[in-house]
Amino acid sequence: MSSGPLVERFRPDESIPIVRVLRYACYALIIVAGGYLCATLVFGILDVFTGLIDSLFGPYMADSWRDLLTLLRDTITGFALLVALGVFLTQFEP
Repeated sequence: MSSGPLVERFRPDESIPIVRVLRYACYALIIVAGGYLCATLVFGILDVFTGLIDSLFGPYMADSWRDLLTLLRDTITGFALLVALGVFLTQFEP
């Protein structure tokens, strides 16, 4: 009886080296750090306009703008986490 393709690809004597796992983990951490830095920079730059919006349109519009900026920051951070997860999981491809 022949074994399935999944069993043939991953034999018990073959393993993923720890150096490779650590290298891809470092790549993923760099991407996450870059995503957090990018999100913080975008949030900081756009937060400068919050004062202008507050003085021109009032506090309600400024609160809406802050909510939009928070959503933007969370979206960038989430995207960075997904990319980092994808980079880390690519090491397990055959």
